[in-house]
Amino acid sequence: MMKFIRPHLGLVLLILISSIAIRPLFHEGFFPIHDNTQVARVYELYKSLSSGLVPVRWVADLGYGYGYPIFSFYAPLAYYIGASFIFLGLSALVATKIMIGLAVISAGITMYYLMREITDEWSGLIAGVLYVYAPYHALNLYVRGAVGELWAYAFIPLAFFGFLRIARSPSWLSITLAVLGFSGVILSHNLTALMVSPFLLLLIVYLIYKNSSRYARLAIFSAFFLSLAVSSWYWLPAIGEIQYVNVGSVIGGGSDYIDHYVCFSQLWTSQWGFAGSGPGCVDGISFQLGKIHILLAMFGIALSFLLQKKRGTAVFIGVVLFLSVFLMLPISRPIWDSLGFMKYLQFPWRFLQLSMFFLSLLGGLGFYLFIKYLIPAELKKPYLLLMTMGLTIIVVSFYAKLFKPQEYIEQYRDETNVAVLNWTISKISDEYLPPSFNKPRSEGDIPNLSFKPNEVITIFQVEDSPGRLMLKTTSGANSRLTPNRAVFPGWEISLDNKPASFVTDDGLYSIYIPAGEHVLRMEFIQTPLEKLANSISVVGITVLFIGIIRKKSLFNI
Repeated sequence: MMKFIRPHLGLVLLILISSIAIRPLFHEGFFPIHDNTQVARVYELYKSLSSGLVPVRWVADLGYGYGYPIFSFYAPLAYYIGASFIFLGLSALVATKIMIGLAVISAGITMYYLMREITDEWSGLIAGVLYVYAPYHALNLYVRGAVGELWAYAFIPLAFFGFLRIARSPSWLSITLAVLGFSGVILSHNLTALMVSPFLLLLIVYLIYKNSSRYARLAIFSAFFLSLAVSSWYWLPAIGEIQYVNVGSVIGGGSDYIDHYVCFSQLWTSQWGFAGSGPGCVDGISFQLGKIHILLAMFGIALSFLLQKKRGTAVFIGVVLFLSVFLMLPISRPIWDSLGFMKYLQFPWRFLQLSMFFLSLLGGLGFYLFIKYLIPAELKKPYLLLMTMGLTIIVVSFYAKLFKPQEYIEQYRDETNVAVLNWTISKISDEYLPPSFNKPRSEGDIPNLSFKPNEVITIFQVEDSPGRLMLKTTSGANSRLTPNRAVFPGWEISLDNKPASFVTDDGLYSIYIPAGEHVLRMEFIQTPLEKLANSISVVGITVLFIGIIRKKSLFNI
């Protein structure tokens, strides 16, 4: 009955094969990556969560020690997963490695189930191997360190799988799978969600067109909007409150999409590297799709037309594959120029994420068609075993060399150290501070107190945590006090339990303190928009929960 959750030999083999790709994570220490902030972000989310901030939006130690609302804008799901392992007693570094390794293994598993839904178990294994060992997967893992993209990569097949199951068997279980997949993409990496959504909508339109059941259509629509509802606690504030931070600073300059198109020849062959990308056809990193992936995909499309089998599936995947490749090439610039939101993607080559997904599907489809229709029945079993083993060995042998870091750092820096967090990590990513904030010019400018010293005001008691600050003050004259907290609407400021009078200056609060003894409190709370977004998510999750418990659709599906 529940075909998709029964254990299968193909799935077990896939997990074992995928584990080869993450062997470097078991090495002592860590390795250099472009986004060298992952351990710090896992630790900071854990620290904020421990202090009672739910959901976590604000972290205290980044932003040069002034804090900022990174998890209101940077998709947080991967870091919740990583932080959960710190709660189990593991170090932040080990927790980060587990978080990364789970993303890689999960990508193979979800692709296995998607391909198995379309064809069968063994083509699911092949598609899973192709997906895990895609060159861009290695690039995100050991070069870029793009943890959000790694997790989004794992959720993409689950999203497509869920919607396919709804079309074939509309039920709350199918709806839940689709919601977990699509909301998982959104909560893992907002830019991937931006890229995936149009392609997922194409699938939805295709499924609705092909399906005459009004219940299936209703279920498909329900899954799509429930996905938006469940994830609204993140994406709604990220859109509505973006003006309060300096995210716009990452657009343009060295990240201008105009300078990062992929030359067509680079999709077939480009030298592997650990640097970055730039204008022209010679980059410090590789944008290859993978020769084996390309050849198998072409084989899959050709067989579907020659055999007149699964042709609709092959055409759909082929079309969306073409679109994903097209959007990486310079010829697509008119689209990038006309659609303003595209500039936030920064790098056209990000569409490799989707191209590898579609190529892996076509590769699995070609394998399925060859075995099912071109191998005589009496030879199917030996050929299936031989070809599965042979193709897997070829893929892993060909691409395994990409799945290793440039070097290992045995004595990796302690990213739970406040000084490292305040300066070294903060310099890497400071776009979540207010636009008017004056950044420190040197490590010596980092504040070592919770407030700026004031000759008039004496602080005789301090209670400081990521989401709260309490200062007991005394002064002989009226003055102003500046806590070292970056401005953001989430802060509620009170003096003696009454709303405090303040102004903002250079991205900080300047609070009026009358003469005498007073108690100043700052508490990071949910803004009205965040409360609304949280409520929508709660409603969405509740609807899913009720549907699953009843085991029948609320719409009589």
